[in-house]
Amino acid sequence: MLARRETSGMMRQQEDKPLLQRYLEQLRQAGRRALIAFLPAGDPDLPATRQLLEVLQRSGADVIEIGFPYSDPIADGPLIQAAYTRALRQGVRADDIFRLVRDWRGERATSSATRAAVQRLTDSVAESDTSSASAAPLLVAMCSYSLVFRRGEEEFVRSCVAAGFSGLIVPDLPVEEAAGLATRCRQAGLALIQLITPTTPPHRARRIVELSSGFVYCVSVTGITGLRDRLPQQLQDRLTWLRSITDLPLCVGFGVSRPEHARWLREFADGIIVGSAIVSRLAEAESRPLPDVFASVATFMTQLRSALDHAKPD
Repeated sequence: MLARRETSGMMRQQEDKPLLQRYLEQLRQAGRRALIAFLPAGDPDLPATRQLLEVLQRSGADVIEIGFPYSDPIADGPLIQAAYTRALRQGVRADDIFRLVRDWRGERATSSATRAAVQRLTDSVAESDTSSASAAPLLVAMCSYSLVFRRGEEEFVRSCVAAGFSGLIVPDLPVEEAAGLATRCRQAGLALIQLITPTTPPHRARRIVELSSGFVYCVSVTGITGLRDRLPQQLQDRLTWLRSITDLPLCVGFGVSRPEHARWLREFADGIIVGSAIVSRLAEAESRPLPDVFASVATFMTQLRSALDHAKPD
């Protein structure tokens, strides 16, 4: 009887977690590191964004972050700033992105429908070859809090869930002011991912992981997004300390742009987040045919997937 109650309690705890978190934990248990791709919506245009979702899915992405264009940079380097500027010039707005995601999902998703779909996905990860995990990447919205505030927290969360998003990242929302949004996200089953940087003091990092769900976005460097030749060696110690204070999946972003970065990080991170290296290839759409750009993105993503899945050869 006691064992039955303990099993029931564990199942309830698992069900209480956002779907994104459950999925990433299943990947971790299966020995697969998550490949998370960042895609600025509307660059070079919305039809291309929809096609790129397919490209990223086929190339092994487990999760895709979709950036909502915004005029004021939030730790964005020049590559992502330029991508957002190109999208805004075309008049891309939040409703356009919600519609694109909803259409790509092929249905007007509800939280229950999403829950069932992700349950099937996590079951397949747990019970079969991990290569099946990339069959249906989960989507995360990334945007400025000003967009959330303008629509209203409750309505923005509702729009995310209805469109088919499984998580939300709001980089300019400080943890001291995030409790309300965290509650609304938790009630809707939407993960609220928050960032921890190299300069985040320990007491604040503890507060951030307490309010976070889905995964912890571990910023690798001090500064803005962009391509990097190397990642700081002290990042490993930082991740080891974070692991000591939270069981949430730890995913590293900012500067992750090479297969060797992925190969190094696979030893102590649960996933990598790649943005600027993808966006730099999208910028070539101004001078190259789109099929060539898509092929370049696919090749790069496949290289990262391979580096995450295989240890460095002796």
